[in-house]
Amino acid sequence: MVEAILSGVMERDLNPFFLFDSRGKAIYLNQSAELLLGYANPNAFFQLAKRYATGDKSYEMRFEPLSFRAFQFYGLMAGKDNDLIGLRLYQAPLASSQIGATPLEAPSVNIAAILDANIALFRSKSRALITIRFDPALPSIRLDQNKFSKLIGRALDSFGSNGEPILISLKVQRGEGKIFASRRYAFAKLVIVGSKRNELFDKTIAEIAQSMWISVKLGSDDIALDIPIIH
Repeated sequence: MVEAILSGVMERDLNPFFLFDSRGKAIYLNQSAELLLGYANPNAFFQLAKRYATGDKSYEMRFEPLSFRAFQFYGLMAGKDNDLIGLRLYQAPLASSQIGATPLEAPSVNIAAILDANIALFRSKSRALITIRFDPALPSIRLDQNKFSKLIGRALDSFGSNGEPILISLKVQRGEGKIFASRRYAFAKLVIVGSKRNELFDKTIAEIAQSMWISVKLGSDDIALDIPIIH
């Protein structure tokens, strides 16, 4: 596994991978594993790794259903490599009802305009003061407009019940990228920050984002979306 990390294979893997030392300190996480940390404490994954790890330099595949919020896994592989303990989770395929057009097949849309429309609708039913910071250099992006509009609507509804101020920022993450369809793309980061966020819509938000190939992190006071910039 260490060789796979050094070669960059694990970083491109869509399945979460964790590498811990013997005390539970995370030595390495790939991007998919980082996303999961928004849903569970790192110690939960360390305990899984310890439970299923076998002898040194031996990784064993086990089929066991696991779930963390909307993320479902059908199995795991755990093992030891000298003083390190590794854990790899295998994602269950999306249900047919969740699978939509990939970004490569979707039309090109102006996501700032979609955001503006959803914010206007949200303002009509909420007392919250909204501050908006959009990156003027953001290009049009290929995605499912209807799903994205629903995603934003549910995200805003998470902050809509208390009337507290909301900050929305959307910017291009320059110098960074996400792997999609074996290619690395730049991505736009959309962050909505408020307070006392309602988690009622979290499952819906995660499912819509996953079906659109958008990474999502749900915090106690914020929602962060990483949107691939595919023209």
